[in-house]
Amino acid sequence: MAALHAGKLIRHAYDRPRVIHEKHLREIVTDTDRAAEAQVLSIIRSRHPDHAILAEESAVAPADDRSW
Repeated sequence: MAALHAGKLIRHAYDRPRVIHEKHLREIVTDTDRAAEAQVLSIIRSRHPDHAILAEESAVAPADDRSW
């Protein structure tokens, strides 16, 4: 379900201008990337608030046995 919601967001943004940020040397991320990730994280956290999540754009090392 989380992937479906993020997919809708990405499809909606497909033909629109992008805001691009540089994460690290030669690595970029768009506002759409961040928004899609935030949506997925929000859905997972609403159902599993006690689980840790390691995500590409907001990487924080999980400190829990139950990690995504």
